[in-house]
Amino acid sequence: MPCCLRCGKSSLDVEHLHPALALAKSLGRNDGLAPIFWRLTNNALTEGRVTESLGWAEEMLDIAQATGDADLRVTAHARACTCCCWAGEFTKAREHADKVRDLYDTEKHRRIADIINRDPKTSTGIHARSAPGYWASRTGPCG
Repeated sequence: MPCCLRCGKSSLDVEHLHPALALAKSLGRNDGLAPIFWRLTNNALTEGRVTESLGWAEEMLDIAQATGDADLRVTAHARACTCCCWAGEFTKAREHADKVRDLYDTEKHRRIADIINRDPKTSTGIHARSAPGYWASRTGPCG
């Protein structure tokens, strides 16, 4: 049940996530970063702050690259796909979706869906393949 239904607070209340992000980073707890970044980007996207959401996605990608954390990398590319799609950057959204498809291993990354409440491969497929830019970029009758 969403937080807003349990306690009456907005499920988009994110003030507590900024100290949580700083703490997770200081402790090197990459396992805590994905849900924190996911909520921060969701908050920015749902309030129309698309540029801010792109910044959170980029930061997540940078940390994933620097630490070599495979789960975070898959999650970061999934989040970047969504943010780029909302920003109208359809080619970049598709590139991030392709990264998720290439990196995602069902057995290794199955638990990501439990953490972010959706399967990254499915989510990016929906965003990247439903974007207007996807269809415009296809060539020939079969793409």
